[in-house]
Amino acid sequence: NVMAVTGKSSADRTARWDVLLTNLKPSLPDMPHVAEDVKSLEGHLAQARALESQQEDLRSQARKITADLQVLLSEGDKVRSRLGANLKGKFGFTDKTLGKLGFNVVAATGKATEQAFLIGLGAKTIISREEANDTSGRPLQKPRWAGVVDTVGGNILATALKAAKYSGLVAACGNAMSPDLNVNVFPFILRGVSLLGVDSVEIPMRSRQMAWSKLAGEWKIDLAALVTEVSLEELNPKIDEILKGGIRGRVVVDLSK
Repeated sequence: NVMAVTGKSSADRTARWDVLLTNLKPSLPDMPHVAEDVKSLEGHLAQARALESQQEDLRSQARKITADLQVLLSEGDKVRSRLGANLKGKFGFTDKTLGKLGFNVVAATGKATEQAFLIGLGAKTIISREEANDTSGRPLQKPRWAGVVDTVGGNILATALKAAKYSGLVAACGNAMSPDLNVNVFPFILRGVSLLGVDSVEIPMRSRQMAWSKLAGEWKIDLAALVTEVSLEELNPKIDEILKGGIRGRVVVDLSK
């Protein structure tokens, strides 16, 4: 005898048919009146098994299609990240074009009072200095940035590298936090992240002129909110404010005052 099968799936139900047919065979000579139903159930069983086989083939195909789609989506996101990083170089982080292309420009600040100012420059999202400064010790963060312009160095620069997406570009142009950079090689060898140095001393004149041209044209912003003019006599109090982190932008000394 064959043990009975319980359950409501198609496999369970066809298994019950098989159990019934197997156990019924020895009694068929004494029950000729059920022969037609037995033959009908055998036909149903054969068709059901054939359809189950087709169903499993389709499931296998679906699993492969899902796996192929995930690979495709991952590769597409990597290409989009590279495009985003290059577009930042083309349009600058203040340009609205990046938003139109679907990229979210994020600014980090330690001053809650500066959020409106940063949004005015083109940022869509503001994060705190603490969010930009990971202290967990993890070698990598969740991929987040297609491109980063870092002005402070130190652990915030290290955090940006660890959170950059595949083929992300991170430009370093300051050391307000620290000149040190303590970071492992994983962002570079696992995600292909590039750390770009920005120099303003030895850069060739041709490159300077290209940058000036962009700053005078497609990258142009209103500098009024970034510049404070003072006389030489007013400079010392401003220096104190700078040391306390109370100044935005640059202080320009007008010697004619």
